Amino acid sequence: MKTAIYNRLTGDEALMTILTGGLYDQVVEISRQGTPEAFDGNLEIKPCALLKVSSLSPVGPYDHSARMMAVLYFYERAGHENIEAAMARAYQ
Repeated sequence: MKTAIYNRLTGDEALMTILTGGLYDQVVEISRQGTPEAFDGNLEIKPCALLKVSSLSPVGPYDHSARMMAVLYFYERAGHENIEAAMARAYQ
C-alpha cells in the first residue's frame, strides 16, 4: 500500500514541481544527514514531504477487517505557500 501511494504521488509532475526537496518514504525523519537532497546549498530545507504509513490495526466486526493510515508531513523553511499548494495537490 505504501509503495502504491508513494508511486502515485511521485508520479504527479505538478506535485513534484512544488516539492523541490522531494518526497521521502524510506526514512524516519527529514535530516541533513539522511535526506541531503531536501536541503539547498545554504543547508536550508526546501519544500518537501515525508510519507508515513501506520501498521494494520484490527477494526470492525470481522476478524479480517483492518485499518491503515497514511500521513503526509510537509516541510518548508519559511511561509506556507508551497506546502499549502502541495497539500491541495496531494488531496486531488
